[in-house]
Amino acid sequence: MGLLRRSLNDLVRVDVNAEALARLAWRDFGNGLSMCRLAREGARELVLYRIREGAAPDAFLKHEHIGGEFYLVLKGRARRRAPGRLKEIHTHEGKNN
Repeated sequence: MGLLRRSLNDLVRVDVNAEALARLAWRDFGNGLSMCRLAREGARELVLYRIREGAAPDAFLKHEHIGGEFYLVLKGRARRRAPGRLKEIHTHEGKNN
């Protein structure tokens, strides 16, 4: 089964509050990847990831979730080359994919 994707650029506009994001408790993994847990209920979590510009594509390690995952890129873009592996990481301003 292939990866299902569709751009939401024509449907949704998201305004990111950079000051609120900066106040969150981020866990820095030391490889360009940081994570913030927004909510947790049992085994389910709602998390934010922040990937530094220029981070290696393998900074976001391969992993699996039984219930699946959903990614919403707020700034920049991230493209996969295989399940759990990022092909490219871009964090520049501009049109999101």
